[in-house]
Formats: sequence, structure tokens, C-alpha cells
Amino acid sequence: MWKRGNTLVLLFGPAMTVVGVDFLSRDVFRGLVIMVAAAFITAIGSYNQWIAPKKISKLWLILPVLFTALGYFPLIMIGEKKEIYERMSRGFEGHKSSEAWDNFTLEAAKITKYYLELTKNYPDRFNDKVSLLATAGLLDAHDYIEVTISVSQIISIAKEAVPAKEKALINFIINLETLVFKNYEPEIDIEEIREACFKKKVDIEYVVQKVKQEYVKEREFNLATSNFMELPRYERFRFELGIKEVEQDIFIT
Repeated sequence: MWKRGNTLVLLFGPAMTVVGVDFLSRDVFRGLVIMVAAAFITAIGSYNQWIAPKKISKLWLILPVLFTALGYFPLIMIGEKKEIYERMSRGFEGHKSSEAWDNFTLEAAKITKYYLELTKNYPDRFNDKVSLLATAGLLDAHDYIEVTISVSQIISIAKEAVPAKEKALINFIINLETLVFKNYEPEIDIEEIREACFKKKVDIEYVVQKVKQEYVKEREFNLATSNFMELPRYERFRFELGIKEVEQDIFIT
């Protein structure tokens, strides 16, 4: 009976470690108390189960206690990954959506709407898919252009996406989101942001398909697209993107 009780104690120690890690994110003091208690309980169970019956040195207790303590580190890593994912999933302040979309799907919807505006209203202005994708990306990331994101970067990820053919838009969206989200969370490693974006690939694909089926015209996207494609002040960007200019008729009076 006592042996069975000691085994339960040994199982209870690691379980308390999990609880302690969870508390550390909210209450450091309680978290540390629970972690110390977990190590202490593990030590008692180990002593009664192995040390006392075999009459070996108590120094061996350091192994189960250390094992319990080391269990903290992978749990912390998992917690950090979860925190990054949750931070990236929260909606940008100022953006509203009639559906409970997160950052990943909201950005995907916006890029797709720009893409549809361009393909519907300006199909003859693009020489290739690279130019089309890059222009949709620039319209979405306009706040960062020449500040933290360059036009050449957007063109580069468009070139990487095009070989995927029917998946080109999806791949482009994921890589562009990685660049954009890096500006919102500069302290997070870009590879971790990219990983979070790829984990949302299925949701992004669903949203892109949904927008393609339902989108007709929204003033915000239509106006921003027409301004960029037609106003002289954006001519330099259009040239860099390889967009064809429309010849203006000259009337002599």
C-alpha cells in the first residue's frame, strides 16, 4: 500500500510542475511556491520508493528533483510559442471585422481584395503574375513601404510565390504577412512569425476562397487601387513594379 502511495506521489510531482508553470505567467510568487513544492514532493516520493528501501545515499535524491525541475524548461518553451501565436492572432487595433477573424485571416482578406480589384479593373497593365502579386502586396503594406519594407522585398517574395501556380497567392500572402507582422512584433524572431503564419495556412486558404467568391466592390479597396494605378505621384512605384502606363490623349486647342 505504501509503495503504491509513493508511486502516486512521484506522479503528482511532475503534475504540480505543469500547474506551477501556468501560475508563473500570472503570479510569480505562487508559481515558485508550487514549483518548490513539486520538487519537495518528488524528493519525498523518491526517498520512500528507492532510497530508504535500498539504503543508498540520499545524494541520489538530486536526480528526481533535477528531473522535475528540468521539466520546467520545455513547458516554458511551449508557453512562449503559445504566447507568440496568441499575440499574432489578436486583431490589429483599429481594424474591425464582422466576423471573428484574426490577424492572419484579416490580412489575407485585404490582400485578396486588392488582388481582385487589380485583376478585374487593370488586367492589361501587368506583364506577369509577379507584378500583379507585388502590387497587391504593396497596396496592403503601403504604411511600411520605404520605412521598414522595400518594394524590392515585395517583388522578391512575389517571385518566390509564382512557381506555386494556383497556390501562388496563398504563398505570397503568408510571406507578406511575415514581413508585416514583424513590424508589429519586432522583438519576435522572424522565423517564429513565419512558422505561426504557416500554421494558419488552412484558415488563410479558406478566407481567400471565400473572398474570391463573395467580393464585388468595396469603396476602400477600390479607391486605394484606382489612386495607386492612376495618380502621377505613384508613377515611380508603378515603374519599379513593372506596371504599364496608359498613354494620355493630348488635345490641342
